[in-house]
Amino acid sequence: PDNTRMVAFVPLHAVAPASSVMVHASGFGTLCTTLKYGVPQLCLPEQQDTLVSTQVVAQQGAAVVVPSNEVTGAGVREQVVRLLNEPSFAAAAARLADEMAAMPAPNEVIPELEALTEKYR
Repeated sequence: PDNTRMVAFVPLHAVAPASSVMVHASGFGTLCTTLKYGVPQLCLPEQQDTLVSTQVVAQQGAAVVVPSNEVTGAGVREQVVRLLNEPSFAAAAARLADEMAAMPAPNEVIPELEALTEKYR
């Protein structure tokens, strides 16, 4: 489309908030950044470990997973249209983003971890 630009690199946190769907190869950083911003995902995992993590997000209703060896142009288009047209994906992605935002920051958990370590040392 006329409003599309090809660039070598853009940080995900800069584009995710304005995205309606994210299509990606399922790296953990991309998966989690996309979750943080509540964006439905089309995950195209290439390796077994990414297949497992993306299946968890799909089970929560926020993604569709198509293993990379099954990807076709028509299939990607079909799933992107589905992610855009079925509101349940956006709702599930927003719910997961809210759950992530409600989690304590790592530095808030450290005192509890220290106490547990001391107790069970």
